[in-house]
Amino acid sequence: MTALPQYADAIGLDVGRAGFHISIPTHGMPPATWSVWYFDYKENPDWYITLTRLCRPGTVIVAEPTGWHYLSPIANVIQRATKARLYLVDHQISGKVRAAHISSQKTDQTDARALALIAQDIRERKPVRGVSYHDQELENYVIYLRLLVNSHARTTVEAARLKNRMRQLAHGMFPSLSEGTLWFTCLKYGKASPSQIRAWLSGERPAEITPANWIRLQKFGTLLPEYEITTEIVAATALELYERLATLQESVTRLEAQIEQIVQGYPFDVITRRWMTVPYANPMYIAPLHVATHGKADQMETEQFKACLGAFPQVKSSGLTHQSRAHKKGYRPAMNTLFLMDAEPCAQHSA
Repeated sequence: MTALPQYADAIGLDVGRAGFHISIPTHGMPPATWSVWYFDYKENPDWYITLTRLCRPGTVIVAEPTGWHYLSPIANVIQRATKARLYLVDHQISGKVRAAHISSQKTDQTDARALALIAQDIRERKPVRGVSYHDQELENYVIYLRLLVNSHARTTVEAARLKNRMRQLAHGMFPSLSEGTLWFTCLKYGKASPSQIRAWLSGERPAEITPANWIRLQKFGTLLPEYEITTEIVAATALELYERLATLQESVTRLEAQIEQIVQGYPFDVITRRWMTVPYANPMYIAPLHVATHGKADQMETEQFKACLGAFPQVKSSGLTHQSRAHKKGYRPAMNTLFLMDAEPCAQHSA
């Protein structure tokens, strides 16, 4: 294998799970013959040192968008330890370049060569479609927001499922318990079974419960039998499940506060303020849009924006208008993109 050069002006980077391939343009040789080197993370633990040595100010590196957990370590090294510039190219564009100049066969090696050819064109200021500058610092904010949004979604679903299981348990104890939310109020005060609830309601009203709500609870208690019909273990299980539910609900509240704080701060604040002018928009609604667009919605055309959100259905000839088809299939626009396209690009996000 050809020795790795001391530095490179253009690098093609094909990222995988276990490592990455790089290719560097060689003057006077056709792209299909350019050398390719592979760096395995286990066999080459100092890969990041080698990569930084290859880069000098102005080096252009081109990669394809891949899973954030695959690209992030490499992108962080490039942005924080070098003065190189990392660009991402659409898979379709790199595939066409590979087929036209390298090979019709898709392999890690041919992909790396195609990306190196695109990097060389960018370096020589030739026009290349489907390429965008990758700002890893912005992406790090997006990753953090993505993790919070995903955690919020999982926790919300888990809480809803647990609440449904508790309603089933309540119905098994006594059908009236599963109606409405009053049983959950009783659980908050450690009362789960019908006899426990009736005994509690016959006492003094807790100060934090309003008289009106106390009357509602007492009416609820009249629907329950006076004698014990529930085993102790079932009542104890209900209280344990409620403690778990309360923990999940606290987590949801905490995650919502974190998400709202992030989307209203840098680097999302400018776009968030514009989106908040849309009726019924709120930070929890806006957060997934930032994640889907990688915080770059202000730099996108309308069709790009729709594609990122998965709101770009194929139009088929079926005798229906596009609007009626979308309504029939339940499509709803994620956001009025007129607000987006009228906004000035954020200086922080510009390449």
